[in-house]
Amino acid sequence: MLKIELFLYIKGKRGFKMRGYLIGIIVVIILVTIFVSQNTAPVTISFLNWTSSETSLAIVLLLSLCVGALITFLFDSIRNFSLTKQVQELKQQNKSLKQEINNLKPKTDQTKPEDNTNKNEKEALDT
Repeated sequence: MLKIELFLYIKGKRGFKMRGYLIGIIVVIILVTIFVSQNTAPVTISFLNWTSSETSLAIVLLLSLCVGALITFLFDSIRNFSLTKQVQELKQQNKSLKQEINNLKPKTDQTKPEDNTNKNEKEALDT
């Protein structure tokens, strides 16, 4: 029920991505649940020189799914950390460039432009 409530509260452009992500997760969970419930036969796992005792295939599939999700999360966290660091550096660079622009702008407060209307009136009176 919580996932449905989250789905309803997500709005905006970013919300479309989040909705797709949430729908994708729900579909994967449903498909994995169906697949695991139909594959409960006991199996023996062999990896290099190690051999396990007989274990339900459902448990092996769920553990594999969880390990894959954890690895994906770790790689995504590393990528996110890198992007966050890059964004902070760009914000700092943007701030320094804005300060440089402000320093290069002429000081409009100190020098007032001449009033052209007064000049035109004086010329008209002189002629």
